[in-house]
Amino acid sequence: MMKKFITTVILLSLSYQVHAQNSFISPYRPNYILPFHYNSRTPPANSAKNEDISHNEIAFQISLKANLLPNLFNTNTNLYLAYTQRSFWQEYAEHAFVRENNYEPELFVSYKFNQQKCLKLMNTGFDHQSNGKGGDQERSWERLYVDMHFGTENLLFSVKPWIRISHVLEHHDYNNDITKYLGHGRLLFAYKFKNNVFSIMSRNNLESFFKHGATEITWSFPIYKNLRGYTQLFSGYGQSLDEYNHRNNSASIGLSLSDWL
Repeated sequence: MMKKFITTVILLSLSYQVHAQNSFISPYRPNYILPFHYNSRTPPANSAKNEDISHNEIAFQISLKANLLPNLFNTNTNLYLAYTQRSFWQEYAEHAFVRENNYEPELFVSYKFNQQKCLKLMNTGFDHQSNGKGGDQERSWERLYVDMHFGTENLLFSVKPWIRISHVLEHHDYNNDITKYLGHGRLLFAYKFKNNVFSIMSRNNLESFFKHGATEITWSFPIYKNLRGYTQLFSGYGQSLDEYNHRNNSASIGLSLSDWL
């Protein structure tokens, strides 16, 4: 597992090196690795290895986007293909293994508004998310979404409503109640202060009257050049697809190479 850990750090580093050299590929969502990720709730025992799952594990996220068609129609419109992967490793279990991978490809059109406007950016696209397990353990869904970015250079307020669409890439619905827990949208607020970035995400709280929502708070701070410290607190439903219908609290600390701002 140490080789996988090193590989992940290298991939995260490459995400910024590629961005610095070529605007075709750039970071999309935050890229981070959390060697100390604590879950208050542990999923059922891993049937493949017949052992209990530890509260402590390693989590990471890699998120990149590629500008397929820049400046469409000679406007500030771009067509992007994005990919985000979030993974959870049971590195501290008796026999280390990857507990879960969440794969999320997206295709979206992005339009940049005049810098004098409050609305800075609007992304409209298609999102597929899956744990890739298949059979009864499959968790997946597809969405059409609009993501509107308001703010300034040091402030971001994102409003992202979505509509679930069924049976596009999946022939069977293994989680037909997923919108009950993950809702129909997400709110994100991020603020940059003296090279520190603070963010808070709210999903499905108002819609479910705070019964099935989720809140995530993060803080990233400079360490050396592009390397940053990263802390994350999560409470609610849907931190991962396997746990979309279970409430969980988690606290994490690690490193990041990109953030919302």
